[in-house]
Amino acid sequence: MNTFAEFLDIAGLGMVTPLGCGVETTWKRLIEGECGVRAIGSKYLKLDGFDAETQAHVFDQLTSKVAAIVPSGANPGEFDEQMWLNAKVCFLIIPFLAAICCHFDRFLHFGSCL
Repeated sequence: MNTFAEFLDIAGLGMVTPLGCGVETTWKRLIEGECGVRAIGSKYLKLDGFDAETQAHVFDQLTSKVAAIVPSGANPGEFDEQMWLNAKVCFLIIPFLAAICCHFDRFLHFGSCL
């Protein structure tokens, strides 16, 4: 009788973590003892369309000012939402869902389950 493990073929690995985007970046930072949990500011709330007073008020309402946030941007080791999502819908999707899209794409590209 065949088991599921006999049909599993993993051809690659992708990581999107608070330590960075990509296996090399994540492992390097992990081995160096870095931590993905950090203090956050109002810029992480993505409230650029609101005035400074509203941004400050929303930020003050947070019960915690630390988080494990995936570094985002276009630099190496950062998660680039624009690369994974259509620009028209990017502002509608929370970063967590964007990361799921990235993980699924990496699975389809590098791995398979037969």
